[in-house]
Amino acid sequence: MSASSAADVQSAWRQSLSRLAYASLAATFGFGSRLNVLLRLGGRFAISAIAVCLSLPLMAPSAEVRLANFEHTIEFSLGAAGLIGTVLVLTFTLSMIPVQRAAEGMPVSVVRLLARDWVNAFLFVALALLCLSSFSLALYDGFGLRPQLVLPVQLLLIGITFDLVRWHHRHTLGLLEPVRGVESLLSQAIRLVRSVDRRVRITGTVQWLLIPHASRRLASKDQLLAALYRRVPAHAAAINQWTRELEEAALRSVEQGETRVAVAAIDSMALIGRLPTLNGVLFRP
Repeated sequence: MSASSAADVQSAWRQSLSRLAYASLAATFGFGSRLNVLLRLGGRFAISAIAVCLSLPLMAPSAEVRLANFEHTIEFSLGAAGLIGTVLVLTFTLSMIPVQRAAEGMPVSVVRLLARDWVNAFLFVALALLCLSSFSLALYDGFGLRPQLVLPVQLLLIGITFDLVRWHHRHTLGLLEPVRGVESLLSQAIRLVRSVDRRVRITGTVQWLLIPHASRRLASKDQLLAALYRRVPAHAAAINQWTRELEEAALRSVEQGETRVAVAAIDSMALIGRLPTLNGVLFRP
């Protein structure tokens, strides 16, 4: 084998190793991201899964004999209900912290948005139902369940309660982000713009199809949509209200030294201005 052939073989061998190392590195990053996603999803239901694992042995035939002779089922259910009720009160006492934080540096509309947060409303209903279910298991003789199944069900309810508390903790930390108020205002404004735009376009398309072909040459479809936009009650005023709220958030953030929030508010106003409009009709004051 000549020197040039040996050099070619060595170069091909080096390139193969390089491609293999790059592929291994890319697979490592991809595996890590997928593993993190699975861990995050599993972590949201970890306590409930542990409660299920602890409840399954109590449903075995050998455990049913001992549970049938257990005389403190009612006390255990009342204690679990009291625990869930205490968690409910403490959780929603702490949920006022983001609202108070927003009231200090954000417009009033942000405070109203946080007060109507759907996650907190769902958690309140879920925890209340779990609390009432625990009381029902104690007061209504197992609520239709065999006495041997009351304790496993109570363990499951407690596990679900702890997972809901962890969800509330993550959600509250997200609400404490200063940029969260600006994001809420922007999402509300975009939702309003897209909702009105969709309804106006559907109405305009229907009316355009009903217009005779001879009359369509007198005006374009965009002109018809612009005329419909002018008849939407207080639409431009609502959009201007959202932009003024974002402007107020930016000014308050500058006063408090929150430059990141001010930049986010300015970018949000620019994003609203770049939304699809009809010759400026949408944002006409």
